[in-house]
Amino acid sequence: MRLNKIASHIVSQAGKSNFSTVPEWATVDPFTLNPKKPHTVQNLLDGKWITYNKNVSVIDRLNGGTFINVSTPEDKSDLNAFIESQKKVPIYGLHNPIKNVHRYNMYGDIFFRIAAEMRKPEVQDYLVKLTQRVMPKSWAQVTGEVVVTRKFFENFTGDNPRFFQRSFTVAGDHDGQSSSGYRWPFGNVCCITPFNFPIEIPALQLYGALLTGNRPLLKCDNKMAVVMEQFLRLSA
Repeated sequence: MRLNKIASHIVSQAGKSNFSTVPEWATVDPFTLNPKKPHTVQNLLDGKWITYNKNVSVIDRLNGGTFINVSTPEDKSDLNAFIESQKKVPIYGLHNPIKNVHRYNMYGDIFFRIAAEMRKPEVQDYLVKLTQRVMPKSWAQVTGEVVVTRKFFENFTGDNPRFFQRSFTVAGDHDGQSSSGYRWPFGNVCCITPFNFPIEIPALQLYGALLTGNRPLLKCDNKMAVVMEQFLRLSA
């Protein structure tokens, strides 16, 4: 009974959206998702979208049918492909305060473009509705999550990625001696994110890791994976 009330509330909240359009970068329509044509969530590996034969089904809370399939690696060889991809990145990261510093400005530009896309009312509504289809929150709750995520990207546009990496120097106890500290990447990192904030938690952790020069591997909760799949397409 409680689930039925939540589902009805979600449907009633849909009227608060002024847009029902799907952005050109998106591959799933949350406004018309139905069990007859389930969407398949793909995996991103080395810049390529990959689909496996094995799927984990996600149940539509509005009607009980399967409306999303999450493509899942089938065996050890599939998993090894991700491990080998991670090994391509050195322990000092893809960039750091000494090497490849131009990438800080590059991410400042990337984050600006992501924030600008998220500012479009139709894109915000799309992300809100997509999140609602897999997480029973009110329209206002999910909108707040999308806005917080957008502000994260706005905060790290322009020169702010470089400023965020600001180091320190401390004078030593002998003439000519000093100690310097850097904000240094780890290289390979992994983000395993829960179900309750499908955009905010994975986006802030994933893109924060990229910003600092790391190569992150992201594993979302299967029920929410479609949200980050589409967010990655927004970022491309």
